[in-house]
Amino acid sequence: MAVKYTNNAKSTLASGINSSVTSATVADGSIFPALGAGEYFYITFDDGSNNEIAKVTARSGNTLTIVRAQDNTTARAFSTGDSAELRIIAAVLTEIQENIAAKSANQTVYSATAASNATAYNIGVDPGVEANASVFLDGVYQHHDTFSFSGSTLTFDAAPTNGTKIEVVVDNLINLQSSNLTVDTFTATSGQTAFTLSDAPGGEANVLAFKQILLAPRGAIKFKKLDTSSNIFGHSLSLPFFIAPIGSLRTAWPMGDAVASQVAGEFGTAMTLSTLSQTPMEDVSKASAGPNWFQLYLCGGRDTAKRGIERAKRAGFSALILTIDSAVSGNRIGHARMKPMDATDSIFSGPRKMARAYHKVKLAPQIIPRLGWLLRHWNDGGLLPFVNILDEDGTPMPYVGIGEQLSASAVTWNDIPWIKDTWGDQPLVVKGIHCLEDALKAEELGADGVIFSNHGGRQLGQAIPTLQIVAEIMPKLKAANSKLDCAMDGGIRNGMDVLIGLSYGLKAVGLGRVVAGGLGAGGHMGLTKTFELIKEDLCRSMELLGVQDIKQIHDQGEKLRRKSIFSGTEYFPDFIF
Repeated sequence: MAVKYTNNAKSTLASGINSSVTSATVADGSIFPALGAGEYFYITFDDGSNNEIAKVTARSGNTLTIVRAQDNTTARAFSTGDSAELRIIAAVLTEIQENIAAKSANQTVYSATAASNATAYNIGVDPGVEANASVFLDGVYQHHDTFSFSGSTLTFDAAPTNGTKIEVVVDNLINLQSSNLTVDTFTATSGQTAFTLSDAPGGEANVLAFKQILLAPRGAIKFKKLDTSSNIFGHSLSLPFFIAPIGSLRTAWPMGDAVASQVAGEFGTAMTLSTLSQTPMEDVSKASAGPNWFQLYLCGGRDTAKRGIERAKRAGFSALILTIDSAVSGNRIGHARMKPMDATDSIFSGPRKMARAYHKVKLAPQIIPRLGWLLRHWNDGGLLPFVNILDEDGTPMPYVGIGEQLSASAVTWNDIPWIKDTWGDQPLVVKGIHCLEDALKAEELGADGVIFSNHGGRQLGQAIPTLQIVAEIMPKLKAANSKLDCAMDGGIRNGMDVLIGLSYGLKAVGLGRVVAGGLGAGGHMGLTKTFELIKEDLCRSMELLGVQDIKQIHDQGEKLRRKSIFSGTEYFPDFIF
């Protein structure tokens, strides 16, 4: 069930009512909320001396279907012209408190063990609509097509196996309805492994910030040729976008990092290899004729990092991207909703690991529709160690405990001098910049460039959208006569997003999520298509805006942009740039 509101909803009775009727007619019903299945609102009748609260369960024009004497009030008779008003009442506030309490208890409102081949279970809470509830069987998420709700009764299409652990999580704080949620549904076909979400979980603000910027096209302008090249971090790129560092990219496609490097090189742009990769950096470097950059974490400590830096130099990497915003592992909300799994455990690793290995078995129903991915992943070696983090004996760092390693090896400003000294004369770039002070500090310590990034929005849930950071800082860097080459990542989904980022003076932007999606969908072919689509969209946008090259985008940036009038909670969050 879901309570509805509209602001300043106040009318009068069009005709009198006695204390027993179950409908009332008001002078103007249109100012009250429209109601769908399971929705309601409370109305207060007031004659100046007495009042009554009624629950409105349906509205047809000016006629309200009502349940009388709500929230400790008494059914009374009211006359034509008496007030009929939607007010905040104690019952609603109590409902809010109860929902908040349910949220604070990890949102789990029901837990049981399936028995006697039963299909129906009373969870004690009415979620309103199926979209508000997440149902798990032995930790495996169940699609909404496999169950239904009638009030607080959960009914499965097929009875869960006896002994199955049933858990229900209701996500509707204050009965949020599906209109406030983004729900994507996909049907897997032909071994498909990658799907495009309408919004990015954990990074919605990054995406919405771009949607808030509108562009002003120019007419009667036609170019014979567009120039999309850009110079950044000591390199000339054919495109003003590059592949940002993506950890564990090999899980998307066999030798995924090398394939991504190959595609980037074919388009004349750069690939950034993450420290947390499972493809040897030498293989990544050989795969591409274009520039390859290496992103550095200090996992394993200074000595291990120095070995990684020296190895990257020998392998031909030509820029070092130092990430500074991972002092601790990020708060990945989507992961927190999943059941714990240690994918590196084996049932043959001893009794202490067998319990955790059991979780792999429970993922089987999710893997079955994706056998193509499973086979490729298995043939590629499964979940490999981090082969570019080697100890003094040359042993790669295992997948287990990488979060602890990151926390124990956080970068400080004191690390930059020895890192720069070890790296030498090639460009050093600091990634994870959120404020002007950090950008200027990086430049003071010898950085050649910075990347504005909030790590895809998953490090700090309330972090400023990257585009807002760019809009705030770029003019200040210019005023300070900074010589930094500047880029950004986070929220970029198409060529127009690329252009918007460039319009603030950036030399290039980094792509992450769309790269992983394209690679997972079809390896070399899938990522090639992704790059082609983004390039085509960028060129089309440049033509329509009347800009021929990146310099013109920089010069005309303020003229190109308009802030959307569709701001605020009704449309987009109201970010002030």
